[in-house]
Amino acid sequence: MSTANVVGLLQSRMRKLSNDMQILLQYAACLGSSFSPSTLQFVWKENRSIVLTDDVSNVDEMLELAERANFMEPCGTDQLRWVHDKVQEAALSLSDLVTPAFQFQLGLCLYHGLEKKELDKRLFDITDLINKGAGVSREELATLNLRAAKKAQRTSAFLSASKYIANGIRFLPSDSWDTDRWLPLQLY
Repeated sequence: MSTANVVGLLQSRMRKLSNDMQILLQYAACLGSSFSPSTLQFVWKENRSIVLTDDVSNVDEMLELAERANFMEPCGTDQLRWVHDKVQEAALSLSDLVTPAFQFQLGLCLYHGLEKKELDKRLFDITDLINKGAGVSREELATLNLRAAKKAQRTSAFLSASKYIANGIRFLPSDSWDTDRWLPLQLY
């Protein structure tokens, strides 16, 4: 069976679920291969306009359903992960919800809403979400990419570090060399 067939089969199973459940799966897929239920609840609560219900307790029930349907599984303390990367891929491409603009908004929501400790833990995922949809030059985003690059460098993930640096440079304001040289010097 080809990869496309597997994704299509998984999507047909997912489409039988409620609309809220499908949206929850897409949010979870955007959070990465593993995520904490509390982060997903935060995203759910912050994006009520898309969600049909604003009952945050409902998230736990839907996650239990996702586990019983073998889409996700527990992974350590207070973490869930997709049982396979193709399940995550199927959830990401389930509808037109996951656009670059949506990913950008979700990344910003997490960046501004999570506490520092959780932000540091999810730094790569959040930065990737922002980078996928960002079309504006902002010093804050350049700084975020610099932080992610330094963290990637510390873990010897040099290819990832170079991508974060390139994105950080892309986000630099055009007058950055004139206004504040520290950030451009760090990125270049």
